[in-house]
Amino acid sequence: MIFIEAGNTAVKAVRVHPEKFDEIFRVETEQPALLKKEMQNLTDGEQILLSSVRKDMTEVINDTHNRLNVQQITYKNLGVVSLDYKTPETLGIDRVLACLGAATDAGGKDVIVIDSGTACTIDYMSGDFSFKGGVIMPGLAVYRKGMQQILPELPQTDHSLPDHFPGRSTEESLRWGVYGGFIYSIASFVEKYRKQNPSVKIYSAGGDGLKLSEDLRKRFSLSVNFRQELVFDGMRAYLSLNKEKEV
Repeated sequence: MIFIEAGNTAVKAVRVHPEKFDEIFRVETEQPALLKKEMQNLTDGEQILLSSVRKDMTEVINDTHNRLNVQQITYKNLGVVSLDYKTPETLGIDRVLACLGAATDAGGKDVIVIDSGTACTIDYMSGDFSFKGGVIMPGLAVYRKGMQQILPELPQTDHSLPDHFPGRSTEESLRWGVYGGFIYSIASFVEKYRKQNPSVKIYSAGGDGLKLSEDLRKRFSLSVNFRQELVFDGMRAYLSLNKEKEV
């Protein structure tokens, strides 16, 4: 079995094993010809489970002339997962699957999932696998890129906070404004959720997920569980839970 996640900026394929995922390929979404080549290299008859937020990438993946058995997860075939969401047709399925991976790991507890990539989503799922919605905000790279494009004379900064507040230089002030604004926004949304349920478990994923989990722990005393492959974890749970339902 192969899992494929087509995200906003990249398409990643992994071979599924009982305890791990082995990467087969990772292709930027700006390279559809390379993605087509990678799909052609897969063995005839492969079983593929697909999560996609990009229609153009989905078309490339499905254009295999029936050599591969591709099943796509959509809001219409979520099985045991329910959506408490007004516009499921516009909902990125990766958000639901990341929450499902976290909720399965949490063993029946409600979860908050912070997935920080191109976009940063802060979503909530109940322990009985009901997706409750969340927050979509720009990812950290988008924040930085926007500042650089609009204000090119400002200095480059890293993803860290100064030891003191307020910033005493332009560089320190930017670090507070960009990374500080980012992490404090996330922390405030998490607190909104925790007021409703103080025992909710918090997970992070995505390219900035590890650093974010560490900084949320240091700055705000939040216990955050980092999981590198939450969407793939959710895809595994999707298969397992729906198989149990059939039985």
